[in-house]
Amino acid sequence: AESFETISDTFKDSPPHVRKAATGLSDLSKSLSKRDAQLSELLKGSARFTKTLENRKSSFETLIEDGGPLLGEL
Repeated sequence: AESFETISDTFKDSPPHVRKAATGLSDLSKSLSKRDAQLSELLKGSARFTKTLENRKSSFETLIEDGGPLLGEL
């Protein structure tokens, strides 16, 4: 994000469309930087969820196996 700010500052005396593009790239870079941390947390949460499912695999298998006959009776 800082590098795009530097580029934006470098082009401050350029035509308006060039400045606007540089500013837009700087803003995009900042947004992606913020989202990177959020994405990292999301992936960590997904990994924990997957591990929980893995640890409870036998419970899910039993539930499915026992649920079949129960649904058959209903």
